[in-house]
Amino acid sequence: MSFSHPKWSTLNNPVLELHGFSLSSQTSPDKPARCLLNENSKLKLDLPGVYTLEGDNQAGKSTLLKVLMGAIPAKGQSPVLHIAGKAIRIKSTADARAAGLGAVFQDDPLIPSLTVAEQLVLIHAGKKLQAFSHRRMSNSTPAAVLREASKLLESYGQNYRPILSKYPGQLSGGALAVARLVKVQLQKPLNVLFLDEAFSGVQRDVWPAIIGQLRSWSAEKQVTILAITHNHEELIRWQPKVRLTIRDQQIHTDLS
Repeated sequence: MSFSHPKWSTLNNPVLELHGFSLSSQTSPDKPARCLLNENSKLKLDLPGVYTLEGDNQAGKSTLLKVLMGAIPAKGQSPVLHIAGKAIRIKSTADARAAGLGAVFQDDPLIPSLTVAEQLVLIHAGKKLQAFSHRRMSNSTPAAVLREASKLLESYGQNYRPILSKYPGQLSGGALAVARLVKVQLQKPLNVLFLDEAFSGVQRDVWPAIIGQLRSWSAEKQVTILAITHNHEELIRWQPKVRLTIRDQQIHTDLS
């Protein structure tokens, strides 16, 4: 996989901007790399709010988000993003988190042997884990993390609060999705939240309410959401400020 970019021009403090970059993917050493996005590609999120990202299967949507999150290493130069007017080079997930980028991917695992509460405390109040993994050091106590988690869970509905004491294998698809969301919503700082088909496997009568709460939360916290979706009904629920589409190896801005 390769990722390249030119020198940056003066920017007007967008939430996030990346331009003049290319993205390619090579599935095996004996096959040529496939261009996903060409060198003229641009990605710009101007304001806090909701954006959607659409495109055909294997167009590069998930790959793009994983590279921006440092979850997939880029060959050659690592990507440079302007986030709130500051140029930041993303070399690892630690760089992405420090820049206030968070993500929920459809294949995100939860640790099966730990309850949801134990996992949230480990991630957000576990000093040894944070030091070992080079995470941003948090001053949160376990009690503070669980209080904030309880409030977030209750905002999705009273029936979600009990999931703190449950193991992932005991959760429904909707409860798993909410647990993954809360895990990232607790991240500090958090400026941009990427969602990679985060509602895959969630019942159709459940996910609209989750989207509604996420929209309210993002407006209150001034967190920008960029959500990958293939679902037209989901697109309507998101009511995005801007619809972004990957096609012809470019990111296009479509009418919302």
